[in-house]
Amino acid sequence: MIGVLMFLNSRGDVALSRTFRDGFSVRGLAESFRNRLISTSEVERSPINILDDLCYVHVRYRDVYVVLVSDGNTNCFACFQYLLQLLEVCQAYLDTISEETLKDNFVALQQLIDETMDFGYPQTMEAELLKTFIGVKGINIALMKKPEQSERVTARLTGKMPWRKRDLFYRVNEIFIDVSEELYVLVSQRGQVLESNVVGSVMVKNFLSGMPECQIELNDDFNLNDASYHSCVSLQADRNISFVPLDGKFLLMRYRAALASSPPLKVLHTHIREVSKTRTEIDFGLKCDIKEGMRCDDVEIRIPCPENTADVNLSVARGRVQFDGVQHAVIWKLPTLSQNDEELLLTAEIVLLAPTIATSEQVWSRPPIKISFTTPSHVLSGFRVKELRVEEPLLRYSASKWVRYLTTTGQYEWRL
Repeated sequence: MIGVLMFLNSRGDVALSRTFRDGFSVRGLAESFRNRLISTSEVERSPINILDDLCYVHVRYRDVYVVLVSDGNTNCFACFQYLLQLLEVCQAYLDTISEETLKDNFVALQQLIDETMDFGYPQTMEAELLKTFIGVKGINIALMKKPEQSERVTARLTGKMPWRKRDLFYRVNEIFIDVSEELYVLVSQRGQVLESNVVGSVMVKNFLSGMPECQIELNDDFNLNDASYHSCVSLQADRNISFVPLDGKFLLMRYRAALASSPPLKVLHTHIREVSKTRTEIDFGLKCDIKEGMRCDDVEIRIPCPENTADVNLSVARGRVQFDGVQHAVIWKLPTLSQNDEELLLTAEIVLLAPTIATSEQVWSRPPIKISFTTPSHVLSGFRVKELRVEEPLLRYSASKWVRYLTTTGQYEWRL
């Protein structure tokens, strides 16, 4: 399947590599990736590239490219999944991933790669399990020489639930569920909603003893067709999510869903009047249309202005507003909005620099209005944890359970 794994710096130099199959030259592969992708900026266009009948799949983490190379009909989605999980494993060992940390921890990383990949096929990807016998200095030889410890590691590697130890114990048993969503909305000039969906994630942080069996029951009216889960999850026919959790904090699932209601913040009108070549007036109206009992906090509206803007005279009845000359935008900040608020108005008189011969024919492209906010204690897709059950068949303790919701904006744009 996979022939070579390479960690390259921003220039394309090899910081770390591992060859899984014969017939590959790491130096030649790195030169091809550098000369034909990095040097030509083609690397930013697509994470999958075919060069000389070889398939290159890469992800970028800060200034490091992690590249997989194969000469066969590669399952690219499996490659991406491996790369992302490998980065998570590396982050569990290193404070940060950079060229320096890769070279400083060369031995441990090579042994980690050997455990996660065997002859080009992904194997063990659980960071907590790998930590039991691979430290920052490499494999713990003294530990593996002890028959009892070696058998315990082998049992976890080949067992049904390799992600969790059996002898965990906490004086206080607790589990925290964080449901967070990012809102993506795009509205046309006429107010037509072109895009309206959310991308959600469920993070679990737990301090539970033994081998607890957890079950999340969701509300019946939520559609779970587009979702991905951690390998510890067993999805039941009755839409319940059953899992034996990893110890500590981990990502349980991701999902994508449609917005259950209309966009919470609406631009009622945006009137742009060109009074003269050096003066433009803007009237802007905003209304909060969120459900009753919910609110939008830390609201920020960015209204674009022409690049030749010299000064802006602003007037609002509520909040703080200022002109950002670097971003060429009026920034209006409001602490909180709810359904009971009246329409909010902003007027702006934009003073423009007189056009020159070079700029007289330039036309303002009118970028979209960008809005950001947070909705505490609520999500807008309709996702709800109806019930959370925790059962430990041997210890039979009663765990404290907490569920928290939060919505933020990923991209919320209103075209001018």
